Amino acid sequence: ASNQPVLSANVSVNNLMVQGGSVDTNAKTLTVYGDLTGNGLGGTGTVSLAGSGRSLQGCNLPNVYINNNIVLGGRTTTNGNLTIPSAKRLTVGSRSIEIGGNLSVSVSNTSGDGLRMNTAGGEVIVAGAASFNTPSYNYSATGLGNLTAGTIRFRGSFSQSNGSSSPGQSFVSTGTKAVFDGTSSQS
Repeated sequence: ASNQPVLSANVSVNNLMVQGGSVDTNAKTLTVYGDLTGNGLGGTGTVSLAGSGRSLQGCNLPNVYINNNIVLGGRTTTNGNLTIPSAKRLTVGSRSIEIGGNLSVSVSNTSGDGLRMNTAGGEVIVAGAASFNTPSYNYSATGLGNLTAGTIRFRGSFSQSNGSSSPGQSFVSTGTKAVFDGTSSQS
């Protein structure tokens, strides 16, 4: 709608709830330090979640960048990519997240960082490419213990890589079911 806000610069906020309207991120970065409930965030920008232990839930989010330890607070969908850099964490719990773009997860020497699925009923669906990696010189980096329950559905390609002098244990499932159910050939 023509009366809905459009970001004209990068913006930082504490808690954010978008309800009954929409906010166009307009290729800008919206940094949220508190909880985010965003059923009307869209556009081509990025939502950066920077508050430790805060929750995320929303539909049709643009690109999402996890910039701290975040917990899913409800069903969440992204139209864009989801990035979890090293030393950051997204905990799925019994919730679900559907990623319309790519998923990128880096696991470092920080225990428990990356994507955590430790509760039955949790689900991650990745429409695009899924990439799990360990940066160079992270000698004790491992995803061991992060994926113990729930289901990850890979609908695009899947890759796991490790940098030099790293053990290459960025995707280690000890209970999370990995399903490859794309509509075309998957690698």
